[in-house]
Amino acid sequence: MTDNLNKTGLVELTDIHNVIKDIKGGINVCMDQKHGGSLLKLIYSGIDTMAYLTIPDRSSPRSLAKEQKKHFKLWVDKYLRFLHPVCNSEYIWEARNGLLHTHGTQSVGVKEGKAPSIYYYAKNYPPIKGAVSDGEHVIFLSIPTLIREFFEGMDEFIIDVYSDDKKRAVAEKRCETMLQVFDDFDKFVREGTSI
Repeated sequence: MTDNLNKTGLVELTDIHNVIKDIKGGINVCMDQKHGGSLLKLIYSGIDTMAYLTIPDRSSPRSLAKEQKKHFKLWVDKYLRFLHPVCNSEYIWEARNGLLHTHGTQSVGVKEGKAPSIYYYAKNYPPIKGAVSDGEHVIFLSIPTLIREFFEGMDEFIIDVYSDDKKRAVAEKRCETMLQVFDDFDKFVREGTSI
C-alpha cells in the first residue's frame, strides 16, 4: 500500500536551529549506543555543515567546494578554542579526512607527515594531550570534551549568525536546500510511502 503525503505531512528542516538540533540528535544517538566512529564522523560532518553556512554567498558552486576547507578551519579556530595550542585546525582537517574517508586516523596529510595522528578516548580529562609515541607526534583527544565543545560552538555560532544580517541571510538561504524531515518518518520508511 502506498500513501501520498501532502505538504502538511512535512516538517521542513530549513531553519538553522533545526539543522543544529538534527546534528546534535544524531551525535547523541551514537553516544548512547557507543558508536564512537560514527559519532566522530557526525561531529566532523557537522563542522562541514557549519562551515558551509559561513561561506560568502558570492561563491560559485565550484568555488564553494574549494572554500570548504578554508571555512572548516576558520570554524574550528573560532568555535573549538579548547584545542589550542596543542592541536590546530589543519590537524583537525586531516583527522576529518582520515575518519570520513578511511574510518581511521591515516589521512594523506598524516601519511605525508604534515599532521599528527589523532587518537580518541572516552574520559573528560585531560581534554587534549600531545605526546610522542614510537618517535611520532600524536594527539589524544577526549570524545566527551569534543562533543561538549562542539555543541557549545554550534550554539555560539547561532548567536553570531543571527547577530549579522548578511551572515544570517546567507545561512538561511543555504538552509533552504538542506534535508527535509517527515513527521511520519517511521511510517514513510516502513510502508515505502511516496510523495
